[in-house]
Amino acid sequence: MDCPIKDDASPLIKKMLENDGIIFASPVYIDHITGYLKMFFDRSTHFIHCLRLLGKYTAAVATSGGGPHEMVLDYLKYFSIICAAQYVDGVSTNVPVKEEVMKKAENLGENLFEAIKNKTEFPAQMKEIKSRKIFFKRIIEAHKEEWSGEYKYWKEMGWL
Repeated sequence: MDCPIKDDASPLIKKMLENDGIIFASPVYIDHITGYLKMFFDRSTHFIHCLRLLGKYTAAVATSGGGPHEMVLDYLKYFSIICAAQYVDGVSTNVPVKEEVMKKAENLGENLFEAIKNKTEFPAQMKEIKSRKIFFKRIIEAHKEEWSGEYKYWKEMGWL
């Protein structure tokens, strides 16, 4: 699916779709991801409707100047799963970053690599992804005229 808006989001979306692993990273602003990352997610709604990240793996990194930061990992995990990716794990911290957090980040990269290499399945996440696929199949079929691009994609994928 090609977006009619031609801007910096299109090449980034293309790169995400070409790769098996994606690391979402954001500083924490008022207990959430940055506005830029949120705008990007809003531009990629077809990731949700079409489960475009199916078969991909994600990880997340969040940093904060001193406030809470764990909720950002929860949000990035949620976004990953609703787009059909499997979320490996995340690391969050206040800055300055301590040595033990750097080690956790290194382990996160290794775990992401291993999940991709071994095609690891996370059963609870797969259950959620399959449930969303059933849900969106009904929605796509019911809105095939308005969502012609999504409908065409689902047909091409053999899901309809």
